Amino acid sequence: MKITDVTTVTSTDFPNLVHVQVGTDEGLTGLGESFYAGRSVAYYVHDVAAGLVLGQDPFQRDRISRSLEGYVGYSGSGLENRARAAIDIALWDI
Repeated sequence: MKITDVTTVTSTDFPNLVHVQVGTDEGLTGLGESFYAGRSVAYYVHDVAAGLVLGQDPFQRDRISRSLEGYVGYSGSGLENRARAAIDIALWDI
């Protein structure tokens, strides 16, 4: 099984909330979410994180999480951590 798509949903009614959906080639999907700076997290998911997780095995959650560790300090910035957490929740949902 491989990750084939990563999508995000934000709303103008709740700009701090972002939902991240991870889909697989076998039709399974997982949904994660993050709160605070939703549109910024969505941008990071699309611009950076999606390229790192597409094609990966969704059950290799630890490896995927490590690949998403930021380059700013030990664990990255808050934005990177929120995106990584939302993706992690979606992977556990699968």
